Amino acid sequence: MHTAVCSNCGAETQVPFTPTAGRPIFCRDCYQAQKGGNRAAKPARKRDAAPAHSAPSGGARFQGAVKWFNEAKGFGFIQEDGGEDIFVHFSAIQADGYKTLAQGDRVEFDVVPGARGRQAANVVRIG
Repeated sequence: MHTAVCSNCGAETQVPFTPTAGRPIFCRDCYQAQKGGNRAAKPARKRDAAPAHSAPSGGARFQGAVKWFNEAKGFGFIQEDGGEDIFVHFSAIQADGYKTLAQGDRVEFDVVPGARGRQAANVVRIG
């Protein structure tokens, strides 16, 4: 099983395949809603909800700067304060409208295990 982020509601979910860029991933509830033709059955998670992902000790979220982000492909990397590069997919960006990041943007995020290592979740621009 692989951990992924639902393209519709942003919830973490388990899928039996390796997630690929450009392919939407749905949690069980959103999949059932879409299958039935009702895409809005599960409300989007509130931004101020407590993150359900791993974070540094003390419950704080990670911070870093966007190293690069390819809008056409919908992914890029964040350089975590402290050095490590973290993969980020557009579906992890918590924003309304077109979800993208610019090089140098300061962001706060959670880290979850991905198909090829650590990846960002619940990404929010700061400052």
